[in-house]
Amino acid sequence: MELEKSEVIIVGDRVSTDIKGANNFGIKSILIKIGDFDELDLDGNIKPDYIFNLIGELMTKVEMGSKKKDFLNFCRIYTKEK
Repeated sequence: MELEKSEVIIVGDRVSTDIKGANNFGIKSILIKIGDFDELDLDGNIKPDYIFNLIGELMTKVEMGSKKKDFLNFCRIYTKEK
């Protein structure tokens, strides 16, 4: 697969590994507040681009629109409302 960084979004539940790795490589990231997520991790310097409480919230939006631009716009709007 040959993708540009701008075409990739890393989804994870660990700030210290998933989100940090995405940030280190200049890739957008989505944090899902499940599994190994710890609210205290958000107090540090590592920040995700978007945050969702449940994977279902993210999946619903992915199914609603497959266009990258629409999806990223949704993420921006959705996370600001939280």
